[in-house]
Amino acid sequence: MMGRYREALISYWPVFNLALPYTLHICALVMAFPSITDVVVSALCKTDSCSQAIYLSGLTGTISGIGTMVLTPIIGAYSDDYGRKWLLLLCWSTSVLPFVALAYSTSLSSVYIYYGVRTLSNMMTDGPVGALTLAYVADVVPQEKRATAFSLLMGSLSGGLLTGTVASRLIPTVYIFKVSLCLLILAVIYMAICLPESRPKHKLLAAREQAAADLEEPLTSAEGPATSSGGPPLLAPRLLRSKSQVGESIRFVRRSPLLFKVSLLAFLMSFSVNGIDGTLFYFLKAIFHFSKDQFSEIILIVGIGSMLAQLVLLPLGLHYLRQKTLLLIGITFSCVHGYLYAFAWAPWVAYVSAGTATLSFFVSPTVGSLVSSLGSPDEQGKLQGIVTGVRSLASALAPAIINPIAAAFLSPNPPFAFPGFGIAFGASFGIIAFFLAWTLPSLPPPVPVNASDYASVSPDGKRSADRNADTVGPVDATLWIPEEERDIIRP
Repeated sequence: MMGRYREALISYWPVFNLALPYTLHICALVMAFPSITDVVVSALCKTDSCSQAIYLSGLTGTISGIGTMVLTPIIGAYSDDYGRKWLLLLCWSTSVLPFVALAYSTSLSSVYIYYGVRTLSNMMTDGPVGALTLAYVADVVPQEKRATAFSLLMGSLSGGLLTGTVASRLIPTVYIFKVSLCLLILAVIYMAICLPESRPKHKLLAAREQAAADLEEPLTSAEGPATSSGGPPLLAPRLLRSKSQVGESIRFVRRSPLLFKVSLLAFLMSFSVNGIDGTLFYFLKAIFHFSKDQFSEIILIVGIGSMLAQLVLLPLGLHYLRQKTLLLIGITFSCVHGYLYAFAWAPWVAYVSAGTATLSFFVSPTVGSLVSSLGSPDEQGKLQGIVTGVRSLASALAPAIINPIAAAFLSPNPPFAFPGFGIAFGASFGIIAFFLAWTLPSLPPPVPVNASDYASVSPDGKRSADRNADTVGPVDATLWIPEEERDIIRP
């Protein structure tokens, strides 16, 4: 019994080491989020609602989403060759800059500066950080434990959500942006000092040599040669390093029906979630006159539900249900969550809707685990980068499409009497995602791999189990793929 717990601790310890700075980061952002809505509305609007605030949020979200879509696959690919840690540091450091403006002042000019800098910052944080984090976990955790590891990571982030929400209730608005700024800086410092590199130096050197060779070799086939690790050559390095990098990645996704389905599923869910979240607080403020305290209560309920789902319910469910089943459950409750907000007829319905979001947190860990199973250890950054880039495209399109719709239905002269139409429109994409997820093949449990071969990573980038460093990794990723699709992935 003790040996099993020791093995589990060894398996998941690198996740805890990453989760601490990530939790501080989320805590800082969530702490400031309710106050940002009040500050923006106060600076731009004379009442509790105006279209300028919604349009500004949508415009900046669209611009940053487009930038994220371009940068995420590139950063994910480079992390495979040059390591995860320094790229995580670079991306996270940019999140500090927007809060400098609000920590200095909450005037109208500071709000515009905040949105301008945040637009650039989000290009480096929204997509790349998520892709690098998932790739880091895939580096250090065996495949059969990744779904639980992703769940533990997301659950710890929910702890940051919960802590930040409580802090936002206790800290006055005049100080809250300064405290958030300090926490963001602390997270970057901790990561720089304490987080080890997940890619061993000999692996990075081999990857760089392979990349150099790929640049010199002519492209002989559309799929490219098999990877040196024997895994499916999902992403040829020379494709990702060409000038048409993003275009080649998109064409590759289109050539692989299975990866295309997963990417489309990620797009639909990201579009739905971003469409709801992008206008929700403005909707609640306009209809029910919610303020910072009510926003904090909503986030608090969501945070508690997220921790319960990802730290308790999902790891427990993985013992009894397939990942596909858990994914379908998560999508279902995501739709219920959105429609309850859209049809809310009283303030208390918003709190009930926040509670139904609990099981919707199954979606992100299961999709992350599904994506990680599609490639070898040397391709995790590229895979997560492509799928996260697709999510970023959705996050760019959602505010561009849904925010104007929401603003029209919240205006004094709406097309028809349905203030929550924008939120309902966003939630409808979850229904499409549900039917798409239903067509995915079920992923069986992978063959266990010695956890020590993954988890023992020292700060200098060396593994304690180097004797297996070139051979360990996930089992053949095509074993669970339908026979008719294997030839598309493997040449």
